Amino acid sequence: MSEAVKIKRGVRQGCVMSPPIFNLYTEYIFRTINNIPGLTVGGININNLRYADDTMMLAENEDDLQKLVNIVKEESEKCGLFINIRKTKTMVISREKVLPQIDIKIDGERVEQVANFTYLGHWITEDGRSDQEVKRRIGMAKNTFSRMSKLLTNRKISFATKSRLTKCCVWSIFLYACETWTLNASLERNRSAGNVAVPQNGQDLLEREEKEQRGT
Repeated sequence: MSEAVKIKRGVRQGCVMSPPIFNLYTEYIFRTINNIPGLTVGGININNLRYADDTMMLAENEDDLQKLVNIVKEESEKCGLFINIRKTKTMVISREKVLPQIDIKIDGERVEQVANFTYLGHWITEDGRSDQEVKRRIGMAKNTFSRMSKLLTNRKISFATKSRLTKCCVWSIFLYACETWTLNASLERNRSAGNVAVPQNGQDLLEREEKEQRGT
């Protein structure tokens, strides 16, 4: 066992105990807001989403959101934790064409309101739709396929291996977090990963090679 290390702020980077300690503190903090209204999903009240130190607070209106922020801020400071307003944003998600500007404050300073942001690698927009995220994923998958083109057109590599590589390296990029997509009629028509994620010429190459290996 190592000697004691004095920590003046946060937890020690790389220490195996840092994640459990951080989780213990944040779990205590967020249990204090369990009864504050958030969004109701399947009859369950959800007012926050957390993954490691990425945290999102959810509310139906501005007053409830400000209340959530105030309590989390107060309880966090009791534990020696502080909200970084520069890394904190607000966003209104609605189908309305003109969205309201909300005035959420931390220590008297207004939190910046944005039209979109990335949460855990997923692009979220204020209209609540997934069109931009799907287009972004298609572009990322196509770029990956293009970078792999020499490998995928190499005749020394079997079709089965190429197929597995495509599914692992290309489709996985396109389908990341697809469970959260809000699909409309247009996206439903194009939801097949094989049709939208892989460039048509590349798909033709794979299909042609498969036929050759089958002798057809």
